[in-house]
Amino acid sequence: MVRPPWMRRLSHPLKNRLNLTTDDHGGLLSPEFLGRVIDLSYPAMRRYFRMDRLRDPGMRRRIANLEYLATWLGAKLATP
Repeated sequence: MVRPPWMRRLSHPLKNRLNLTTDDHGGLLSPEFLGRVIDLSYPAMRRYFRMDRLRDPGMRRRIANLEYLATWLGAKLATP
């Protein structure tokens, strides 16, 4: 099904409002698992993202990857 551009813009907020997004990775990125690898307060990424407002598990997964990278790079990152 092809959706017009104006409908695409509205479908993502609607999915979030209806809570239709799911974690498609089988719980591998649950807080218990992620807490072993990164700091769940997201110290590096909370400067750029409002973590308390995230509802999409895919977005949270991508930000967790960035947090892991920022932790791995450490002081090599340029701070704004």
